[in-house]
Amino acid sequence: MTRSFRAERVPKVVLDRVLDRARRVPSAGNSQGFDFVVLEGPQTARYWEATLSPEGREAFRWQGLLAAPVVITVWADPQAYLRRYSQPDKTKTGLGESLDAWTTPYWLVDGAFAAMALQLAAIDEGLGVLFFGMFEHSEDVANALGVPNDRVPVGSIALGFPDPDVEEPGRSAHKDRRSFEGSVGSVVHRGGWGRARKEEDAQVNGSNKGEELAYEALSELFHRYLTGLILAIVVELGEGRAADVMKALFRRQQEERFLPGLKKLGLSDEPDAIACAKYHFLSNHVGGVSVAYIAESDSKAWIRYLPPRWIFDGTAIAAIPTQVARAMLWGWHANNGVLLGNPSLGFVCTGQTIDGASGLEGYYIQEDRILEPHERLRFRFGESCPPIDYEALPKLDSQQWPSERLNKAARNYSMDYIRNIVPVMCEELGPLVAQGVLYRTGRKIGMQYSQSIRTTLG
Repeated sequence: MTRSFRAERVPKVVLDRVLDRARRVPSAGNSQGFDFVVLEGPQTARYWEATLSPEGREAFRWQGLLAAPVVITVWADPQAYLRRYSQPDKTKTGLGESLDAWTTPYWLVDGAFAAMALQLAAIDEGLGVLFFGMFEHSEDVANALGVPNDRVPVGSIALGFPDPDVEEPGRSAHKDRRSFEGSVGSVVHRGGWGRARKEEDAQVNGSNKGEELAYEALSELFHRYLTGLILAIVVELGEGRAADVMKALFRRQQEERFLPGLKKLGLSDEPDAIACAKYHFLSNHVGGVSVAYIAESDSKAWIRYLPPRWIFDGTAIAAIPTQVARAMLWGWHANNGVLLGNPSLGFVCTGQTIDGASGLEGYYIQEDRILEPHERLRFRFGESCPPIDYEALPKLDSQQWPSERLNKAARNYSMDYIRNIVPVMCEELGPLVAQGVLYRTGRKIGMQYSQSIRTTLG
């Protein structure tokens, strides 16, 4: 969304293309019950005079919005739908008798479609747009623009060339997106809402045991593939290149998942050090990885990755160079403070499994000063994690995280790393080198675990 515009005029041919594309959107019964009132140049003052007092315009936060060279108001025409649905081919619906017969006011739906189509068309032309409401000023706007009394306001659209030099994000720009699927608060609800179709889901799950086994087999293959790729890069290209890939992989995972994960796990209001440690505990627990957590204070919280190390699977633990293992910490743990906007938060590693310690362990620490970039990850091998009370560790909410959701998360855990390591390898190693390593390693892993996969699939 654009809130700051240059006063530069939008060419008529461009504006007409935008309006023409917007008017062609589908509508119920092809009623086409929407209208655009277009104000250009000095005409836009009529809109702002109807919605802002002189004092309000002077104090208005978005001064760049007032410079928009085009303001379009979108209006719905409910009567167009009564007229259309009173015609012979629509009378059986009964929707032509009264507006009350419409359980959904399609004049507003179609008006919103038209407004969205207009914005998308404008963006395709290289323009900036902002949709906003008229709210309590709709009657004043209608009077100022001569809009008929039977029209209903949908909203207003400012349109023009963006002025990036003075653009300021809105107050809601940093609000997290709702999760895609997997919880009652998600956007996507497959097969029904929540547990409303529990019996049907149980039937489907029972009849799809083969599919579940296939997911389990894929999870195992992707897990082995990930470990194999790390080892292959070490052997073929050296530990320096492998460390670059490892750091970039975990940074990509962290930037994609950390902040949304804090909110999903209910940790957003915790002190930063504790929130980070709890996040590693809970998110890895969801993926089936053994991690423990303990808080010494609000500013210091430990985590410990227990053997066996998931990512360095099996005997691979003996072949992973220290530099590669540390790169994982640089990719994720060292960057949590950066994403949280907390330059005083760092991670101190006190032991690594690949160096012979009893587990990868360390603590998040809130310092009383701003850390330099090289200080965001430090190594102090003389310190030890305090005793852990495993019974006191935080538990996932069983209603938010039912068993089927946990099973799905465990399946997806390894798949997610493969989804990210492929583009990372292309970026860090070059597409041709990455393609060769991916192909050779995939073929070897497939052959090596073919018997295991056949056993899993029965």
